[in-house]
Amino acid sequence: MPALVPLIVIWTFVLSFVLCAIGGLLVIFERWTPRNPAVGKWLVRGVIVSMVGAVVGFGVKQFPGDSGNVTGPIGAEAAPATPASPRVAEPPEPAPTDTAATPTPAPALPVTPPVTPDVPPDSGPPAEVADWATATLGPRPTLAEIDAHPYPTCVEDMQAAADTALPEDSAACVRALDRYHLKYVLGYYTRKQPYAVQLDLQEQRMRAAGAGGDAAPRYAYVVAEIARLNGAEWDRVQALDQRLRGDRTACARRGCRPAA
Repeated sequence: MPALVPLIVIWTFVLSFVLCAIGGLLVIFERWTPRNPAVGKWLVRGVIVSMVGAVVGFGVKQFPGDSGNVTGPIGAEAAPATPASPRVAEPPEPAPTDTAATPTPAPALPVTPPVTPDVPPDSGPPAEVADWATATLGPRPTLAEIDAHPYPTCVEDMQAAADTALPEDSAACVRALDRYHLKYVLGYYTRKQPYAVQLDLQEQRMRAAGAGGDAAPRYAYVVAEIARLNGAEWDRVQALDQRLRGDRTACARRGCRPAA
């Protein structure tokens, strides 16, 4: 085999990985959106998440003595140096009076990670995981910031004014819509993106470790947060975003009047 063939193969893999990593970072920072949504999910979860997990695992093995002093989302939950033993629920100890009647305890059953946590949609984390969530996941995005500020009323005012509205009023309304979109809708997207990445990382790590024992409440909270961010709350933000885009187009082209 020619000496150049191994080098060509190695550099082909390296360049492919670098390109996939760059594509995943562009998707995370919303600089590029693939036409196929499955490609974006694969780049983020298959390449970026795997790369971050590999780096974290390598750092934990290289610096085992300092892992407890690292602050931030990853250091707060560094994986143990020794492989975790399978999580198996231990059978309850029999009462003294039942020892003779039940000499053989019931067989142990595997612990099933909780799937439906008892966490209200917008009540925040429970007390036992509040400090952990703040240190590990970062600021929690909610719709409170959007709900606290009413939608610009200039669109309805312009529609009520009919043909008496001036072009200057339409331009002012466009600026008001842009400010609302920039401060509140895009602000929500900015907080949600890193928070969602941390949720995915923590869910994968906890599920791989069994998500039992003391980690069960944290795993339940992570699962609930993922469901919240991708459920009705996300539908509300998307609907608001579409409404803003439609009203802005109407005001820029038709003086805020609806299409005939």
